[in-house]
Amino acid sequence: MNLRNALFPIYSVRGVIVSFKLNTTEFKPSIFIAVLLLIQILTSSFLFCPLSSAQLPLEPEIEFSSSLNPVGSGARALGMGGAFIAFADDATAASWNPAGLKHLLRPEVSVVANYDNRGERFSFTRSQDASNEYKISNEDLNYLSMAYPFMWLDRNIIISLNYQNLYSLDRRMQFQWKFDSSDDPNFPSNLSYVSNVNYRQEGDLRALSPAMAVFLTPSLFFGMTLNFWSDKFSDNGWIEEHRELGQWILSDGNDIHLGDTYVERIDHYSFSGFNMNFGLLWDINQYITFGAVLKTPFTARLKHKGRSLKHQIRYIDPDENIIQNSQTEDLKLRMPFAYGIGLAIKPTDRLIFDLDIYRMEWDDYVIIDPSGNKMDPITGLPKGESSIKPTHHIRLGGEYVFILKKMTLSFRSGMFYDPEPASGNPDDFYGLGLGVGITLGSFAIDWAYQYRIGENVEGDSIKGEKSSADVKQHLFYNSIIYYF
Repeated sequence: MNLRNALFPIYSVRGVIVSFKLNTTEFKPSIFIAVLLLIQILTSSFLFCPLSSAQLPLEPEIEFSSSLNPVGSGARALGMGGAFIAFADDATAASWNPAGLKHLLRPEVSVVANYDNRGERFSFTRSQDASNEYKISNEDLNYLSMAYPFMWLDRNIIISLNYQNLYSLDRRMQFQWKFDSSDDPNFPSNLSYVSNVNYRQEGDLRALSPAMAVFLTPSLFFGMTLNFWSDKFSDNGWIEEHRELGQWILSDGNDIHLGDTYVERIDHYSFSGFNMNFGLLWDINQYITFGAVLKTPFTARLKHKGRSLKHQIRYIDPDENIIQNSQTEDLKLRMPFAYGIGLAIKPTDRLIFDLDIYRMEWDDYVIIDPSGNKMDPITGLPKGESSIKPTHHIRLGGEYVFILKKMTLSFRSGMFYDPEPASGNPDDFYGLGLGVGITLGSFAIDWAYQYRIGENVEGDSIKGEKSSADVKQHLFYNSIIYYF
């Protein structure tokens, strides 16, 4: 899935001393970072001294670098632009549509690796010097599975055990933020502030997922996946490090006040929960297959451990202040309901097309604090005041297979509309995918490339300032399957 809170400080004038208070920077609704906004609100009361009426705006907020919407796993699916609900024919069907496991006729093991490169070019209206292009790239194990088909009570059954790395939360950013209150009527004094910000985020969200598919009739198939999101199997969560060194100048009538500040905050979040995927495939005839998938909503448990340090120095009328704090708390994140349908058409034995429509109920996306207060993770507003709408995704892809004497060659392509939730209307993202596969003996090897783009998006990213971003994402996938 941004969740958008990188826990940046807010700067305020308290008499003639600049005081600091941790507040949120909004991560784009990505499914699992929304807790940051809530953490800011919960911790602000004890981290720093109260704000006065004069206050600096929020700093630029760091964005979550992965797609906010689940897109499944595997090179075959990505090569078809993610159009896989009615065609899922490998072990990654446990993610797309578990009924597709019915295509597995022999025991197999498979592994999928991926490389992700994402660039974001931000434009800020208030602090134009912070406008910059930020890039992050990482490679990881995307998918690992074992599958075994067998007969039971005269029915074909396929079971599998799957490891899914569904979200990568890696990001590094460094930028300079400037502010001058001379043109801001909300400030009674002239305040200039320059801050150098360094931000690092690392982590993954994974699930261990047993799955099965059963032949209900010769043409109707049912599948189910159980997703265990837990940090007992591996580190399931992320760590954030935010360091900031700033200098301020405050003029109040004939007096001028100078000072420096250093802010550091380190937060660790662990994520755990359970949900299920249900899938259905219906071979209407030899040319047409209908598919459907449903992913249940669930409430994830978020454990947060954080520590903060603030060091303030004032040079005129020298003064120094150091505040250190730590915090541990349990939160809840209610994940949205998602479902989709697909239609696969197979004009010949070598050619197939798949068209999918998918919907995610982002208006049901809620974070709950220990007191039971509900907040929209995307906007940071109380749930009753948010204006987030569901997103609708459309994916179209195809595959053509060349059958040779000793091997088969598969060529795939696809395109998609893959929006992300945002205040008002969703942000529009589009893309295309290309793929190729080789099956030789007991091995099948697949490669895929996917390009994803969004223009003038992520307007919710910067709180207190108009902003927009152009996003370009490149994904490379490689999978290897061994058939027994």
